[in-house]
Amino acid sequence: MVAWADSQRGEKRLEKASVSAKTRHSHQARAADLNRYARLCGWTLARAHARSGDPVAIAGYLGSSDTFDRAVTELAERYADQNERDYEAFLEEIRSGRLEAASESS
Repeated sequence: MVAWADSQRGEKRLEKASVSAKTRHSHQARAADLNRYARLCGWTLARAHARSGDPVAIAGYLGSSDTFDRAVTELAERYADQNERDYEAFLEEIRSGRLEAASESS
């Protein structure tokens, strides 16, 4: 993922974070790094959605039916279900010993 970020001094800089499938078993990321990565992903996603269009035009396009609302609700439910399955698979990898997990002291 590549995104622009604002520093506390108001400077713009390019930040790059990546996760490689090749190194997922051998790479040890610190909790602070994962937290920073998650925040950067969330910030980038929020910025992209905030700039995604004119609300009045979008409302006019969607109309007054609840078709879009139902579709987004279904997508969110399926996405949540997939997240739960992914997390269970992640835990199984740890339980089986195929993936090592360690806590980091603060």
